[in-house]
Amino acid sequence: MAQKGTNPGDVLLVMDIHTTIPKLSQESHHVLKSVERAITKARQTNIPVIYVAMASNQLHNNQRNPPQKPDLENVIKLVPTTSSFSISPLDEDIIIVKKRVSAFSGSDLQLILKSLNARHLVLSGFATSGVVLSTVRDAADRDYQITVLSDCCGDSDEEVHNVLVKKVFPLQAEVIQSENWLA
Repeated sequence: MAQKGTNPGDVLLVMDIHTTIPKLSQESHHVLKSVERAITKARQTNIPVIYVAMASNQLHNNQRNPPQKPDLENVIKLVPTTSSFSISPLDEDIIIVKKRVSAFSGSDLQLILKSLNARHLVLSGFATSGVVLSTVRDAADRDYQITVLSDCCGDSDEEVHNVLVKKVFPLQAEVIQSENWLA
């Protein structure tokens, strides 16, 4: 399916932003507001929005690399539309279920991106040191152009977040504030 819009080849990934992520709290309010604006911009310009959520099952249960929560029955409990935020998926949005940290791991994301003729991934999500870092590395290995919206990412450790967006991600991705992407 060919993509319409002003940015052909662009896709916005909204990763691991759901109600079971422990750090989704008051401190995350500014990040969620930025994600909400990015989603609105993507929809207005016909850029596909792909939600990525973690699920684990018994096959991935081992002591070296324990499974992540939420389990399969909780995976679609994304942040609901409330008076504060409106970032839940719409019918036209795509929901991907992954098995490990990277958005590509155990999911059909690569197949979906290929069907969309995606070339440029715009990343947002919790945690910067988890899904965002792993997806940046994986996407770079797959030769995607990558943009990380630094204010649309959050981590339980602010210092780690800052090191990643200022020093690590720029080696493989453009790192910008969402307002620059929205312009």
